[in-house]
Amino acid sequence: MPLRADGVGTGPYGRLAADGLRYGPAFRGMRAAWRHGEELYADVALPEAVRASGPEADGPEFVLHPALFDAALHALALDGLVKDGSGAVGPAAAGLSLPFAFGGVRVHTTGVQRLRVRVGPGPDGQAAVELADETGSPVATVRSLTLRPLPRTGPATADPVTGALHRTDWVPLTESVRWRAPVAMARWGVLGTAGTRLVDTLAPPGSGVPVYRGPAACDAPVAVVVAPCPPPDTTGGARDQAAGLLRAVSAVRHPGFEPGEALPATLDALVTAQAIAVRAAAAEGPLVLLGRSAGGWVAHAVAERLESEGAAPAAVVLVDTYPPGHGDRGQALSAMTSDMLRRAAEFASAGPDRLTAMAGYFELFSGWKPAPLACPTLYVRARDTPPGAEPAPDWSLPHAEVTVDGDHFTMLEEHARTTALAIHRWLGAGPV
Repeated sequence: MPLRADGVGTGPYGRLAADGLRYGPAFRGMRAAWRHGEELYADVALPEAVRASGPEADGPEFVLHPALFDAALHALALDGLVKDGSGAVGPAAAGLSLPFAFGGVRVHTTGVQRLRVRVGPGPDGQAAVELADETGSPVATVRSLTLRPLPRTGPATADPVTGALHRTDWVPLTESVRWRAPVAMARWGVLGTAGTRLVDTLAPPGSGVPVYRGPAACDAPVAVVVAPCPPPDTTGGARDQAAGLLRAVSAVRHPGFEPGEALPATLDALVTAQAIAVRAAAAEGPLVLLGRSAGGWVAHAVAERLESEGAAPAAVVLVDTYPPGHGDRGQALSAMTSDMLRRAAEFASAGPDRLTAMAGYFELFSGWKPAPLACPTLYVRARDTPPGAEPAPDWSLPHAEVTVDGDHFTMLEEHARTTALAIHRWLGAGPV
């Protein structure tokens, strides 16, 4: 049954404006909408006002254009004004509701300019949204969409400024959130000789990375030197002493962060795969698991699994990890994501595939609660917080804690040495 706005304003957008929801030309993409039982259908296209402007040379390229995605949800607003089963719009309807929270968002196809929209019942009484292109191929899905009613601010003739949802204001920028210039990458070198695995991997011919035979050969401009464990040209007591000052480190990659790579289907599948990878990477010697941010959840969950299998780690290190299920976790995620996007020119962590994977991992751990571990745990807290975020709440399980310089990001960038030393000293004082 078509959703109509006959005789009111100038079509559906005139009717929505009459009820307090005004869309400009760039957001008027809904061409038609229908209701069938509990399901809504819509035909939407990227408005000509957006297509005509085109992306600027240095502007963003959208995976799914926000104006198109927004238009895909306009049928929900129009449906809120339907007063009966006639499909006609009238004042006796329930009123306008707007999107408030999204869960389980997946993008399957990029660069689409026209969508077929289906909105149906989702989990826990929420709405589920499916977007397809003109051939019916999936473009994006939203597992659950929470709506909130739009408060009425007065009659339809209210002033468009005083009746608006948002207003413009000037807020002084504090020193802590001022734009920081990109941090220049430190010059680095490698200890060893040509033909060894470390040198051939990190300093292949033509790379420009300097190679030094021993520590004494390193020149002053080199700020970081990657060394094998133990370093070359050390023998006897010096070799043993050098080996005691260094720790072998292996990075276990989380699946789903590369373009086109599937996310783990379940939390158990993720933990099983990571436990196998950890045991393979640490075949000998004591094992310490370290995870930063949500990676701390993975480290803790893998530690639980290893303990249950009789291969308990010597320790677990959580680097500025927010407790799962904490009430302010959404606010923290929003603030951190904003900071990642702001820093996208410096780092590759804010690409669409990685952000989508981050959201997927939050879904995997949505119902997870960490269990106490037999091994000691160190919580490394950042002294500063990203703009708009609160400090990470206390980790509720038994742990030692140390605070280091920097925020959630810089503690592992310009303050990485301080963070590494804090962890190294704690490990040397007891666990390993």
